[in-house]
Amino acid sequence: MEWSETDASKIVAYYGLQAAATFAEVDVALLEDLIPRLRKLNARGAKTESNRCRKIAKQLEIEL
Repeated sequence: MEWSETDASKIVAYYGLQAAATFAEVDVALLEDLIPRLRKLNARGAKTESNRCRKIAKQLEIEL
């Protein structure tokens, strides 16, 4: 999950977050790791990343 904070490519974050969210729906440990990263990226990310974070939060039924 470190790529979500270090990769300069916005498209990697955009699609990588969605893939991680899909796996997190069935893996509690991944979900617990993903939530704080989503919140951080939502706060500092580009508009496309922030939009993806909000959609993922809705999908996973979590608050950002």
